[in-house]
Amino acid sequence: MVRPDGVHEAYGRTARRRPWGDHRPGLWFADEALTHHEVAAGAAARAALLADLLPPGAEPHLGVLLDNTPEYPLWLSAAALAGAAVAGINPTRRGPELARDILHTECRILVTERAHLPLLDGLRLPGVRILVTDTEEYAALVAPYAGAEPDPSGTTPSHRLLLSFTSGSTGAPKTAICSQGRLAAAGRALADRFGVARDDVHNVCMPMFHGNAVIADWAPALVAGAGVALRRRFSASRFLDDVRAYGATYFTYAGRAVSYVLATEPRPDDHDNPLRTGFGTEAGAVDAAAFERRFGVRLVEGYGSSEGGAAIQRTPGTPPGAIGRAAPGDDLAVVRPAQRCRTRLDHRPVHGRAAARGGPRRRARRRRPRRRHRPHGARRPARRSRWDADRPQPGGRPDRYWRTCGAESRTAAGGWGGEAPDTRGEAARVRRWRGMFRAFREDASPS
Repeated sequence: MVRPDGVHEAYGRTARRRPWGDHRPGLWFADEALTHHEVAAGAAARAALLADLLPPGAEPHLGVLLDNTPEYPLWLSAAALAGAAVAGINPTRRGPELARDILHTECRILVTERAHLPLLDGLRLPGVRILVTDTEEYAALVAPYAGAEPDPSGTTPSHRLLLSFTSGSTGAPKTAICSQGRLAAAGRALADRFGVARDDVHNVCMPMFHGNAVIADWAPALVAGAGVALRRRFSASRFLDDVRAYGATYFTYAGRAVSYVLATEPRPDDHDNPLRTGFGTEAGAVDAAAFERRFGVRLVEGYGSSEGGAAIQRTPGTPPGAIGRAAPGDDLAVVRPAQRCRTRLDHRPVHGRAAARGGPRRRARRRRPRRRHRPHGARRPARRSRWDADRPQPGGRPDRYWRTCGAESRTAAGGWGGEAPDTRGEAARVRRWRGMFRAFREDASPS
């Protein structure tokens, strides 16, 4: 099977025979099912609408403030066809922070639903047009474009597709750029790694405003022609029911999701499910082993930077408590906070801050506009990462070097070097994920 070089090509000439005219079920949501053809047609209609709505000369950016409904992947696909970029807006943000996320990414269109309209009350969003998907006005707006066909001819793999917000652990969240080519490459790599085929179904239970669901779950299904099953919000108690109902063979997880599933009441038939693999981060060795014993499903851990170019993969022989080695081709190192020395991850990793040299796959973040005036005594906002092109580097080397200072990276080598883990970012990360799940989980409690 020929894999597309860009997400837009999944609906274009090289893959047109797959979604267009393919009337197999391809997208499930609650009691609703769309065929691959209907998904492609819906994406084409929204791409045509988007081209008409974007002001001339404006950045082709749209924000998506939605739960995991069919409109989310439809607008992702529409943006791919139109050469636009999607900023996934986190519904756990509030007030000025939420407005800042929308305006910082220069979104001229915001796609949302009635459930999230209260979040926008009182926000000043100049120049932003709001589309509310579950209204009659929205249906009437999309209807004239129902006959549109996918046309990715004006789009290339270098076009931006995702503007992914970082965690904001050291200041206001920044956005990492993900191009169409990079997302398609990630999808191809995971589809090949896990043997994703057209008959597979991916259970997208993580929020789609987070890169985990889009890059590691939706993209592999798209490039392989597999199906996708959505749940509006993560539900630990209904996780296994969804897997069985949709015949899901693959899912992704992040944070405490696995522990929430394990906290549900065990059933004698938990092993009776079609799942083959789970892929994600932060399950931990204890929960991963418990999940495999209970459900018969192997969990695979992987870590990477939002900008790309720095990934850590678990390989055979990885010691307990470690997360793996640098991916092939990644020049990834760890900087010790105290000694400021560098150690290659493909030798003996140590605890510290992950760092990677700039490479062709790395895309810089969209920076916040620099403040011209700052009140007397105010501190400059911390930057999560930066290019250090000319200044001396650890060890006195003046080479180009990308320093990533986030909480996820500081524990990147945890457990391998025999030293106590650096947990300075652990509390912030746990608070972040707990906050997200409180807003996004469908369950009031893990059970």
